[in-house]
Amino acid sequence: MQHIAWMFLIALTQQGMGRNVPHKNFNNMKNLHWMKDLTDEQRSKIFEIKYRYDKKIIPLTGEKKSLQVDLRYLLAKDNPDIKEIEKLVNKIASVSAKIRLERIKMQLEIRKIAPNAFIHMYNRGKRNKK
Repeated sequence: MQHIAWMFLIALTQQGMGRNVPHKNFNNMKNLHWMKDLTDEQRSKIFEIKYRYDKKIIPLTGEKKSLQVDLRYLLAKDNPDIKEIEKLVNKIASVSAKIRLERIKMQLEIRKIAPNAFIHMYNRGKRNKK
């Protein structure tokens, strides 16, 4: 019973920590300074792309978190079954790969619409090293 209480506590503490938030840079308007030079049409298309991305990612993120909770449960058992753990780890990796691929697709769509904005969006905070 104590294992379940710990796993519940761990799950609660990890929920609000900014992990796996679908493209959180779009959710905070102050992080959108890279969009100031775009036309209204470009902005509209980018927000549409972001919307479609979020609609795909949210269920995948939920599935991944659920699988991670299942994994913690299996690991907390007194005698964990390595085959079950291996299957679960592979499922988590598969969902993570889907999430990553969707993010890359979104980035490539944005690049087609606004190549310069794409560069600023993903290079912020990095200094040009010569």
